[in-house]
Formats: sequence, structure tokens, C-alpha cells
Amino acid sequence: MDISASGAMNSEPASIGDIKLLSEWMNDDAMIWIDEMKKARDGGTVTYNLLPENDKHNKYIRL
Repeated sequence: MDISASGAMNSEPASIGDIKLLSEWMNDDAMIWIDEMKKARDGGTVTYNLLPENDKHNKYIRL
């Protein structure tokens, strides 16, 4: 595959701010799931939302 055909030559790496924001989202998600797993371990009721509510206009990522 020709790298120029994929558009990779014209792209830029993610900014430090974008990386930090994404890592904060991932950390928040991890904390939620750790709490959910603790509830399940202790016999509590846990709601598993496996598929997020996505906007039909943005099919790849929910912001």
C-alpha cells in the first residue's frame, strides 16, 4: 500500500492536549468500571451498558 494514498503523509500527530483529554476520559471510565466490578463482587446490582448511545450523525466516536 502506498503511504501517500492513505493520507498518512498529510496527517499530524495528536497534540499533547488531545492526548491528555483522552487519557482523562479513559481514567474516568476505568474508575466507573472498577466501582461496578466491586459492586458485582459484593453482590450488588450492576447495570452493564455495553453499547453507548451514539449520535447517528457521528458513527465512529461519541464526544
